[in-house]
Amino acid sequence: SGLRPSPNPTNAPMRISRQTLAAAALAAAALLSGCDTKAREASRKEARRDACIATELLIQARNRAASLDTIMANAGGGTAGFAQSARQFAVAYDQYATARSAGLSLMDSAAYAKSRDDSLAWVNRAAKFSFGTAQPGSLADNVIAKYDADFAGAKANPDHPCNKPQEPDEDR
Repeated sequence: SGLRPSPNPTNAPMRISRQTLAAAALAAAALLSGCDTKAREASRKEARRDACIATELLIQARNRAASLDTIMANAGGGTAGFAQSARQFAVAYDQYATARSAGLSLMDSAAYAKSRDDSLAWVNRAAKFSFGTAQPGSLADNVIAKYDADFAGAKANPDHPCNKPQEPDEDR
C-alpha cells in the first residue's frame, strides 16, 4: 500500500516541535541526575503509558487503513470518491501514528536508560521524529488534530489497557 516508516512520510510540516523534545530531554536528564526516586518512577510510568497508547493508536490506524482498502476493492463507482478521501486520511493518520509511536517509544527508552548519556542518546534519536507546524485546514493539520484527540481520549479513559498498572520489566 506504499506505506513506509518515516519520521514525516508526507513531507508535510507537523506539530511536534523540537522545543517539546528539548523539554523532554531536560526532563530525562533531570531524572537521571538525581531526582527523587518517586519522581523518576512517575516519569518512567508516564513515558511507558504514552508509548503504549501510541502503539495502540498505530494498530488501530493500520486496521482502519486495511479495512478501507478492502472497501475500495469491493466498492462500486458510487462510493469510490468518498472511499478514496477516507483512505487518504487513513493513510496519513497511519503515517503520523507511525512517527508518533516511534518517537514516544524512543522517549520510553530514554526514561529507562541506565545512564544520562544513554538517555540523551535516545532523546536525540526521538528528535528525528519532530515536526514543525501544519498548515491550518490541511490534511496534515486534520490528521494531527484527530490523533491528538484520540491520544487525549485514550489517556483520559481509565479503562484503556495502557492506563492499567503494568508489571515491571525484569530487565529494567
